[in-house]
Amino acid sequence: HGTTIYCHACCGCLEYQGDVKKTLKTRIGNISPRRAYYHGSCGHSAAPMDMLIGVNGIHAVMPSLQDTVAWLTASMSYPEVVKLLDRLCPSKFSLKGVETITATVARQVEEAVLQEGAASFQNGYDDSLLPGAAVVEVDGGFVLVRDHTEPSREFKLGVLGRLADATPRHCSAIPGEVDRGVKLVEKSFVGHFADPDIVFSGIQAEYRRRGLDKLKIFHGISDGGAWIMPRMPFLAEEGQEI
Repeated sequence: HGTTIYCHACCGCLEYQGDVKKTLKTRIGNISPRRAYYHGSCGHSAAPMDMLIGVNGIHAVMPSLQDTVAWLTASMSYPEVVKLLDRLCPSKFSLKGVETITATVARQVEEAVLQEGAASFQNGYDDSLLPGAAVVEVDGGFVLVRDHTEPSREFKLGVLGRLADATPRHCSAIPGEVDRGVKLVEKSFVGHFADPDIVFSGIQAEYRRRGLDKLKIFHGISDGGAWIMPRMPFLAEEGQEI
C-alpha cells in the first residue's frame, strides 16, 4: 500500500514500519504470516491484511474459527468449550479468550440484526397485511454471577414467532376437550442484561426483520411486568390487531 496510508481513527497518516509477523489461530492450528505494518505519530497503527481477513479486533482468531467457538458456546458452558477445543483444535484457548470471541461475534450479529431492522423502516410501511398471528413473549429472570461482584444479574428475554395452525380438533387425551393444535414456529430469541429500552429496540428490530409486522394479528404475552406492558403495544405495526 506504499509508504503511508490514511488513518481512519484521526484522519492523519500512518507510516510503513516493515513486515511484522503475527500469530493467528485457525481451525488447523496457528500460522504466523508477515504483513505490512503501519504506525503514526498520532499513536494509531494498522495492518491492512488484518482488516482484510477479519482479525483486526482484540483477538487474533480467523473468522471461521470465531464462528465455531461462538456456535459451541451457544449450547455449552465456557469451561466445557475450552476442554472440547483442547481435544479437537491444535490452537489452544483460554477461558477469557472464549468469552471474548463469543462477545465479539454476538456484537456482530446484534449489529447486523439492528441494521436489517432499520433498513425495513427505511423501505416504508406496506399496509397490505397477511393472514396469521405474530407472537412475542417477554419476561425476565435472575442468574448467579460467577465473579461474585454482585449476587445476581437480571436478564431480559424475548421470544418471537408465528402461530402455525389454529384448526380446532378433538383431544383424545381429555374427553370433551378441544385441542386447537396451536404451535409457535420459526422461533427466535432476543436476550440482554441491558435496560428495557435497549431490549425492546432489539426485539422490534427482530420483529421487523422476521416479517412479523406483515401479519394481521399481534399477540403479546407477559406476566404483567411494569417494564414490559407499557412497551409491548409499540411492537405492533399500524393496522395489526393487538
